[in-house]
Amino acid sequence: MITLLSTIRFLLLSMFVEVRSCQNFNQQTVLKMNIFVSGLNYSMSSEELGEVFASFGAVASAKVVTDRATGRSRGFGFVEMSSDDEGRAAVAQLDQTDVGGRKINVKEAEERPRSNDRPRSSFGSGSGSGGGGGGGRREGGFKPRFNRDNDGGGGGGYDRGNRY
Repeated sequence: MITLLSTIRFLLLSMFVEVRSCQNFNQQTVLKMNIFVSGLNYSMSSEELGEVFASFGAVASAKVVTDRATGRSRGFGFVEMSSDDEGRAAVAQLDQTDVGGRKINVKEAEERPRSNDRPRSSFGSGSGSGGGGGGGRREGGFKPRFNRDNDGGGGGGYDRGNRY
């Protein structure tokens, strides 16, 4: 009786593992394609962008990138197609076509580097120390625009690097 129960248990566990691996296989084989679209009309919405690509297959998502400060379109966006084949067909057919009065560029989106892989900005890391400010007048208060006494201080500025 115990061996029968352990055999049944073993069979059930192996079936569960097999079903799980099939589910993971299906998730991996149904890949979505992310597409980069530039040259968009500034009045185009995300919904309109999705409609342009809908004739080539199921659109999982469409997003026109907007400026944070103004909310105005930046002229490019991303479309995610439900399958690679549909995405490739859309890229081939829509690249360099006229949409909304502008010629759009369509290509497969490149993988965005992780934040720790991206090159850092080099502001202030060169030679010299750019900037600077007034100074030289201890008493504070009003400082005339044109300093005739030449008692120190000076304006700001920026680091010109090693050009001179």
